[in-house]
Amino acid sequence: MKRCLRTQRCRRPGCCRQSRLPLAAGVLLLWALAPLTGKAVTLKTLVTFYGTNGAQPYAAMIAGTNGDFFGTTSAGGPYNQGTAFSLTPSGVLTTLVSFDGTNGARPLGGLVQGLDGYFYGTTSAGGSNGCGTLFVMNAPGQLATLAWFAGTNGAQPQGALVQNPGDTNLYGTTLSGGAFGLGTVFMLSPPHLPKPPSVVGPSLPLRTSPGVSVLASFDSTNSGANPAAGLALGNDGNLYGTTSAGGSLYNAGTVFKLFPASGTLITLFSFSGTNGAGSQAALVQGAAGGLYGATAGGGTNNTGAGGGGTLFRMTANGAFTSLFSLGGTNGANPFAGLVQGTDGNLYGVTTAGGAHGKGAIFNFSPSSGTLNLLYSFTGGADGAAPYGGLLQGTNGNFYGVTLVGGKGKAGTIYELSGFSPFILTQPTNLAVQSGATVTQAVVAGGSAPLSYRWQYNTNNLSNSRNISGATSAILTITNAAPANSGTYTVVVKNSAGSVTSNPALLSVIEPYGGRPTVRILSPAQNTYLSTRAITVTGTASGTVTVARVFYQLTNQLNGTGWQSATPANPSWSRWTANVTLWPGTNVFQACAVSIQQIFSQTNTAFFVPSPFAQVAGSYNGLFYVTNNVTPTNAGFFSLRATILGKFSGTLQVGGTRYPLSGQFDPSGLGRASIPRPKLDPLALWLQLDMTQGTEQITGLVSNQTWVAELTGERAVFDGHTSIAPQKGRYTLVIPGADSRPEPAGDSWGTVTVDGAGTIRLTASLADGTPVSQGVAVSRDGQWPLYASLYGGQGLLLGWLAFSSNSNADLAGEVVWLKPSLRATRYYSSGLTLRTNVSGSPFTVPARGTNLLNATNAVVTLDGGNLTQTITNRITLDANNRVANQSANKLSLSFSLSDGSFKGAVVDPVSSRSIPFKGVVLENQGYAAGYFLGTNNQSGQVLLAP
Repeated sequence: MKRCLRTQRCRRPGCCRQSRLPLAAGVLLLWALAPLTGKAVTLKTLVTFYGTNGAQPYAAMIAGTNGDFFGTTSAGGPYNQGTAFSLTPSGVLTTLVSFDGTNGARPLGGLVQGLDGYFYGTTSAGGSNGCGTLFVMNAPGQLATLAWFAGTNGAQPQGALVQNPGDTNLYGTTLSGGAFGLGTVFMLSPPHLPKPPSVVGPSLPLRTSPGVSVLASFDSTNSGANPAAGLALGNDGNLYGTTSAGGSLYNAGTVFKLFPASGTLITLFSFSGTNGAGSQAALVQGAAGGLYGATAGGGTNNTGAGGGGTLFRMTANGAFTSLFSLGGTNGANPFAGLVQGTDGNLYGVTTAGGAHGKGAIFNFSPSSGTLNLLYSFTGGADGAAPYGGLLQGTNGNFYGVTLVGGKGKAGTIYELSGFSPFILTQPTNLAVQSGATVTQAVVAGGSAPLSYRWQYNTNNLSNSRNISGATSAILTITNAAPANSGTYTVVVKNSAGSVTSNPALLSVIEPYGGRPTVRILSPAQNTYLSTRAITVTGTASGTVTVARVFYQLTNQLNGTGWQSATPANPSWSRWTANVTLWPGTNVFQACAVSIQQIFSQTNTAFFVPSPFAQVAGSYNGLFYVTNNVTPTNAGFFSLRATILGKFSGTLQVGGTRYPLSGQFDPSGLGRASIPRPKLDPLALWLQLDMTQGTEQITGLVSNQTWVAELTGERAVFDGHTSIAPQKGRYTLVIPGADSRPEPAGDSWGTVTVDGAGTIRLTASLADGTPVSQGVAVSRDGQWPLYASLYGGQGLLLGWLAFSSNSNADLAGEVVWLKPSLRATRYYSSGLTLRTNVSGSPFTVPARGTNLLNATNAVVTLDGGNLTQTITNRITLDANNRVANQSANKLSLSFSLSDGSFKGAVVDPVSSRSIPFKGVVLENQGYAAGYFLGTNNQSGQVLLAP
């Protein structure tokens, strides 16, 4: 974190940064070429732009339904106003449209293929008003203008459009224009076009000419400003986007959410600089939930103006997680959105950073949090400054564009290949009767071409009379015989490597003789089961000896394949099967086979796990009115949900806790009414997220005058089978502010997290008020900080976040409210402080280890109505003893058990002894705290190398 001195008039992390990055960066950095799986990927330039065939492609290409790629260039063509083009996967470029100003100019956003098969896009300039256009185009390149931007309805659209299948409307953003001149979100109802003809017609048929409808105008502070990226359609049917500027505090941009049905826009998050700034990249919905994005600036690596950029994750409810800070050799300044590959990793590009300073390509693993460098641009024939994002082709390779470079100096289109194969769908165990046709299949990814070789008992298979597909993705055995029983695997290869599938067991049984019977005894059918992991019991009998019982479990989306049950005795008269149920109705089937290899009739049972089995547990969280937090409309809640959907707990407002209880319905919706003596009752709406792994609860709390949003996280660690990765000690600082009545001093605290994830906070606010809290941390490191202060008339509230590993920092925004209290000495007129917490893990230093990693340091006391700043230079030895304390009669000592410090100094002007306290932030390399001054003010203590 960059710490600003008082003379810079700055008190918050990230506020020393410069303005956000421009759209076209000048000098760019780059990564070195790096392997993904032990072998280097290969970049091939497919197209070089020279101007005549287009220039400076700014946006990512898309894959059309006809198998070709489609995209735009921001310049070039006969009029040097940009083009639209198509590209075959082999690299044949066809210019479809040349923009001339009248039909638009300088398209910066990519295309989108609508449900009607036509391509829709925007230009950032040109048209009748010079503010840009919205157009429709068919595959042969015939274009019609649908709308002209005029300023009031937006101007300078730069992001790609998105179509909502639910209402078929197109949605987009403009960089400027609208009610405040800071950009808009707009909607266009597409014209009623016939399906594109297979033969090129004389003109583009257009039956209606709709205009755009402005849904929201950005105003900087509340909603952000200047959205440069397009929108993303979430799994919930809502639209999500980013702004490159504006926000509640730092003018570093926001993340917002738009409800298409109502056109309502809400701000989910405001960037602060250290967690990102100036996002110009569209979000992407992850396959496992959550939205992923990138910022062009900010982060913790200050390699250029405003930092090298970040990668982040945002939930639909606004929970933000910073994933990675870019800069220098690992790349810098990503302007394009991420894409999720078929292997589950996120892929992206940076316009700067890396080995040659010309841009880079990387992938990022959401599960492990690791970033891999795939390619560094040289600025030669391969191009430079890739502003457009990536596209993954059906062959497993990635395709992208560079803004400049190449032999024509006007940009390139490239293909990235060399990805090792991976298996998406494994072959399954099968049990069939003799004479059946058996099909085994594998679905694999990786750079094409892929080759397949099926193996039987580890020996290579060849096609024969009854075996076909031995070297393809699908193996077929016709007229299967017992001799075909055994273990089957498939080896998938390409030029980058190989992978072998899991073994699949095939059992082929010859039918003859009597037929056994099989029954399923327990659990009872069609009842809620309290756990997903169950043991099914049953019987098998008949006039023949039973040799085996097989079972399989299926639902709409999943299946185990036939597997062998476990006998309770040698005769198989009783058997068991251990299974794990999926959400919804599970079909369990059992089949017995006699020693003569005769199958019984299949017996079927239906099992339904409780929908709450995977989400039951304790939840802790906060509720508050977003833009007007007060001690009466904000608070803390804690509740426990049972596996049958019942909930109970408490809700705290001020110094009072109220009991609550109720029942969730199968969708996770619950309601409760909370009576309050002499006060209006509270109404509570809760929505338990039933998706496994999300572990969140949201809702609303209201009375007759206000409505507060509620968010909570589940406690998942028990300290035995699961240990909280955040376990350890921490220190934190709540920075103050320069302007009265907000405190100038830095509040501070010490934190412990045990193996069960229980957080214990002991803190001291910069008016002398003690604070403590005990609460559980969530799986992804979220901490709902809440303390009722001043007899329930004030509060300290905010969401803090640990990173996913124990060596990471602790951060988040908090609000400190104090009412006007004549009886208090400090800040008796009250205060409202919104600021960002800065925290650090604290490790008890070994003997001979220096806390600040510096021998010489400066102790500075500032504010608190001092006549002048008090500065003392000190020496800190290897065992953290302080020397040179004679000046101003300074005394200073550290508590090596928790990272706190205390001391005193004499004011050389008033001769008053001033005691002070604070904590050390080990990772940041400085210490901070406060002292209580005169005239209702406190001041800052800063100890730094």
